[in-house]
Amino acid sequence: MEGRQDTASLTLQTRRVGGLPLINHILLRLKVHPLLSQALASGGRLSHAQALGVLLRNIVLNDRQPIYTHAEWAARAEPALIGLEEGQGRCSTTTGWVEPWTASSTPTGRPC
Repeated sequence: MEGRQDTASLTLQTRRVGGLPLINHILLRLKVHPLLSQALASGGRLSHAQALGVLLRNIVLNDRQPIYTHAEWAARAEPALIGLEEGQGRCSTTTGWVEPWTASSTPTGRPC
């Protein structure tokens, strides 16, 4: 049968959306990201404003879970909805997504 794609090459990715569209709309109306970007320095693969944006979304939506669960939450969420690009926020440490990634932010000494 022509035009049929081999299903062995397909993968399924599941991402959590939850209340992120609603929270993003509120943060957009409040202009939180531009305010954070002006007030905080940028550097590394993840700016301080992006990291605080992810943390703020997590605090609002993650039902007051401990700080060490934030990286796991960010890894499950759709990156575009938490202010990240694909591949950002994936780190081997629990705090790697909160602070700008540097060689010293991972146990192996390598950047995420």
